Amino acid sequence: MSREHARRKIRPSDLTRQMRDVCFDPQAAAALREEAPAAYKDVRAVMRAQAELTRIERTLRPVLVFKGA
Repeated sequence: MSREHARRKIRPSDLTRQMRDVCFDPQAAAALREEAPAAYKDVRAVMRAQAELTRIERTLRPVLVFKGA
């Protein structure tokens, strides 16, 4: 979804729940809503759609989200 759509749709409490395994400043949750996992396409679905073109060797996950002012 677009960043603006994410800001309107995702509540700070949703972001906090989705980011439970990622280090971030919960007080900045309102400003980080467009970085919520729900704002992005499912990477597994994207890679499945490209199965003829790609080979998955590693799956990475975020450990930190930082957004400067």
